[in-house]
Amino acid sequence: MTKEKFATIINRLREANDLQGKVDALFRNSRDCIESDFFNSASLQICHENVVVDLLEEIMEDKWGNISYFIYELDYGRADMAKDCLTIPETGENISLRTTDELWNWLQRERGEVQ
Repeated sequence: MTKEKFATIINRLREANDLQGKVDALFRNSRDCIESDFFNSASLQICHENVVVDLLEEIMEDKWGNISYFIYELDYGRADMAKDCLTIPETGENISLRTTDELWNWLQRERGEVQ
């Protein structure tokens, strides 16, 4: 898989996630829905995000789940903790995962394909 294709897929997942968040917020803030406790904008779309993430991890040989970590824990690199979120024990080097480029580079390094 090319770096460009990888970035396109991750960016599309992020855009779908952001849209779901906006729709959820619209429903939560609607006066007509004030009695409802639960909103799920994902029900408005056919979305197989988990399958796509699993496939990306398989294709990229991501045996440690860094892609899932980037998406779910680091909110696509937008979380404050994405800066210097990984440390290489042998060298003490800190690795940031704030962008798809940084994620790609880390995955390549993990596979032994340092760029």
